Amino acid sequence: MMHAIIEPSVLIWDENELYKETESIQAKYDLLTNELISLIRTIEDYSSEYIAHKIIFRSEFVDMLFSQIPFKDLSEIVGYSTKDLQEVVFNFLVTIQNDYEIYYNEDDTEVASTFLQPYYSEEIKNEVTYMINHIKNVEDITILGLKESSFYTYFINNKLQKEIPLTTEDNSSSIKIFDSESELNNYFDMQYNSKNYQGVLKTGKIMVSGTECIEKYFNRLKRKFKESPKHKPPHGWGTHIFISDKEADDGLQTAFWDMERPNSDFLYANIDGIIHEFPPTNKIDNSYHGYPICDEETYIRLQEKFKESHPSYKAHAIWQNADIPSYIKRELGK
Repeated sequence: MMHAIIEPSVLIWDENELYKETESIQAKYDLLTNELISLIRTIEDYSSEYIAHKIIFRSEFVDMLFSQIPFKDLSEIVGYSTKDLQEVVFNFLVTIQNDYEIYYNEDDTEVASTFLQPYYSEEIKNEVTYMINHIKNVEDITILGLKESSFYTYFINNKLQKEIPLTTEDNSSSIKIFDSESELNNYFDMQYNSKNYQGVLKTGKIMVSGTECIEKYFNRLKRKFKESPKHKPPHGWGTHIFISDKEADDGLQTAFWDMERPNSDFLYANIDGIIHEFPPTNKIDNSYHGYPICDEETYIRLQEKFKESHPSYKAHAIWQNADIPSYIKRELGK
């Protein structure tokens, strides 16, 4: 299980700054509004079982957040409608309360002041302190931030540091910051040798900033279907897959690992009642091709069905038998 938090200043804005009503402030919060909506939709789009990031928020913190973004003030001061923002944020926080929240202790030991913005209420400061103390002991934690949040603006744009300590005394568990796609790509490529057989990188403690960089981060973790010429009808010479790329990609995201064979990279998915196997085609970009694992009668039926929509199809491939682990059959309802 990987873990993520949303850097609090992404969701908690400085009301005193808002009341300055300058063009630069309006531009900043206009951009922040759009980035926040993009961030939440990116998380929702990549929230498959495979990614399985546990969003770290206590229920008490979520309750506070409902009242922290000044939607009414934004509409009056900045001068644009925030209906979309309000709906997106509220729905997301409700989802966190129902599905994602995690409980941690009220540990108020000292944390790095970098995470505590001066405009936070004392309640929020306490909650952020509890959160940071909790993530010190989390093996893989990703902090999601935006370029226009106050946290990002202060610590990245001023180029004070590319690593942030979690406490004022201890730098051993500092958070590495990535704010460009090239930096993130280099990091993933360097981490490749640490990839386990499930295709999940051990990321340590990192912060990914900016919507484009965050989307790249999720993309690098997402399983990717890449059709193999060997299994592509009508000219492939291996067992044809007989499903669309989208069907294969959708099935791949929630496919099961063959956990009984620790050295196996094979994934199994049930697509329209047929089990498909997905071996990796390219370890570097985490892509997989696929083909059906079925009896000969079923394979012939798939060929005939495919031929109905592709009249010129001539079978170049023959049925290949394969063993399916018994627990895979049970998990996929076979």
